[in-house]
Amino acid sequence: MPSSSLIIEHVPEVRSRRFFDRHGQEWRAHEQVSSAYDRRASYSLIFESDGIARRVRCYPSDWCERSDAELAALCEAEWRRTPAEPLQRVCFFDPATAPEYLQLPASELARRLVWRDQLFTRFDVTVLLYGNEISTAVAYCLAPPSLSEELAIFETLYPGRGGIFRFAATTSD
Repeated sequence: MPSSSLIIEHVPEVRSRRFFDRHGQEWRAHEQVSSAYDRRASYSLIFESDGIARRVRCYPSDWCERSDAELAALCEAEWRRTPAEPLQRVCFFDPATAPEYLQLPASELARRLVWRDQLFTRFDVTVLLYGNEISTAVAYCLAPPSLSEELAIFETLYPGRGGIFRFAATTSD
């Protein structure tokens, strides 16, 4: 009698949600795992509606609990962004929660921002190599961060990367 084997592959649960934008158009948002050939090897948030599809690669982890208006804004922000307007690495840091990584157009960044009903102050994060700037990012914090908090922010902005970085309060918009 031939033997048979059962192969069980773990497939992560795909979160999905329907919402309406400000024009009353229905959208379906769901997470999608990148293909094995995608060098980014991460999840994307896919928005679909009547023959329209949009992909957002950096999105809040609690996107499924966000309001319809917040999801619509995330979907529209990706659509409105032009290739001439690069995205900036941004980390929002509240000591009561985990740091949250986003990518936002540079034009939306100011010295102070209200996010989730709290006022955050901007700090510039610069990665250095032999004294030269090789990458920049932005961190928004409720208060000046401690050294260990700066490290947590750096690790959120640049996962798996080591190096020397400079953390400085922004003095102008």
